[in-house]
Amino acid sequence: MGRRKPTFIHMWKKKSVEKFSPFPYIVAFLNCGLWLLYGLPWIQQEEGNLLIMTINGIGLAIDMVYLMLFVLYSKKEKRMKIFFIILSEIVFIGSLAILVITLVHCHKKRSTIVGTICMVANILMYASPLTIMKLVIKTKSGVHALPSSFFSFLCSISWTAYAIVVSTSTFL
Repeated sequence: MGRRKPTFIHMWKKKSVEKFSPFPYIVAFLNCGLWLLYGLPWIQQEEGNLLIMTINGIGLAIDMVYLMLFVLYSKKEKRMKIFFIILSEIVFIGSLAILVITLVHCHKKRSTIVGTICMVANILMYASPLTIMKLVIKTKSGVHALPSSFFSFLCSISWTAYAIVVSTSTFL
């Protein structure tokens, strides 16, 4: 059995998205955009902003490549739906930035508001691979997508463990 190509190479060579779902990439795009906003000095004034912005900027760029492939190689109805969802996410992030920066004058409150929204987006992002599992169960095929779902699940466990360790060490 030959080695499987990464999803984006497979879509690019086939010029088709086939049964791949754009949902995990759409949610990751929103998540990275929100965390990028969180890292801006107008929102968060602590150390580590550059790291937050770099990691999520790279993630945003990677998601843009995937989403561009979905827009290019999807059928017209799906293409328009993806495009409008992405546009809605950009408008949401921009509106949030403008509202928080103009209406909330304390950096701590700004970071709490944006950070809370980021946590909700994180939960959505780490739950989004469940759509892949749903497809696998429904079609009884597509098992090739399960490793990425499994590793996404492991990543979410590691971040949860990290958050528990950091929060308990703060209180001790």
